Amino acid sequence: TIVPVKSWGSIENVVKRTVPELGESSHKGSSGRIGVLGGSERYTGAPYYAAMSSLRNGADLAFVFCAEEAAIPIKSYSPELMVLPIYSANNTDVPHMVEQVTDMLDKMHS
Repeated sequence: TIVPVKSWGSIENVVKRTVPELGESSHKGSSGRIGVLGGSERYTGAPYYAAMSSLRNGADLAFVFCAEEAAIPIKSYSPELMVLPIYSANNTDVPHMVEQVTDMLDKMHS
């Protein structure tokens, strides 16, 4: 069931319900690993902003699956992003792209 945030009470209760506890076994990625697919030579902003938004909202790792032509610009925007070029304007081998993304899915939460 979905419970409205207003009913959670104090800000302390909101934080307790939304921020995972850090423990001795916590590590980079324990609080969320996100995958974003997109980007081309001309369009690098959307995957960058989507991935950065996930980091700013609590995810620990953000992977960007993009075109080879977009990888360097996206990576240069932020060293926090894990940028994986999986396709190219010259090579649109869809089965290979799908395989590369699905091989990484077990490393993602969303």
